[in-house]
Amino acid sequence: MNVSRTLILSVLALSACGGVVAYSEPISLKAGSIKESDVQNAAFTIDKEISAESGDPYKRFLDNARAELDGADPSAIEVERIVLTVDGASDGIGTAGFAEIATALEVYLRGGDTTVVVGSLATVPSGTTLEVDVTADAEDLRVLHERMLSKSFKVGLRGDAVASVPAKFELRTNIQITFRALE
Repeated sequence: MNVSRTLILSVLALSACGGVVAYSEPISLKAGSIKESDVQNAAFTIDKEISAESGDPYKRFLDNARAELDGADPSAIEVERIVLTVDGASDGIGTAGFAEIATALEVYLRGGDTTVVVGSLATVPSGTTLEVDVTADAEDLRVLHERMLSKSFKVGLRGDAVASVPAKFELRTNIQITFRALE
């Protein structure tokens, strides 16, 4: 296939989804705690239902998108931005934050048996607030579209642990995620 034909097909695929009709407010999920006992086989995983936060901000986002579309569902939902923060109530974690326990991190969405990585950090910088590179687009999330429309999915964090994690720690994690809906 030649380059110009590939470019035309790519543009047609993108235009099929339409433009952005709504952005969510940054949804801050108190994802939970990672403790020394959670590190198994040099890795850890935590996740939380998207609808579990007080006030259900993801529902508000869907309601706003549907209002903009005269009651119709968005054709696609994407992740716009991901920020990880270490909660101030963490124990045994210093200013290096996530870097004290992880060498790499992934943020994912999971519905049933389907998991899509939406952002990752190949190396974890020192700090208690980390901007995560968004790696998934609407096409990647298509497999979770129905679950995203019905709010039946989890947002999670998994990572590769450093060689020697602190002997005793509790890292309380917040995942702030911003979504956008396409017409």
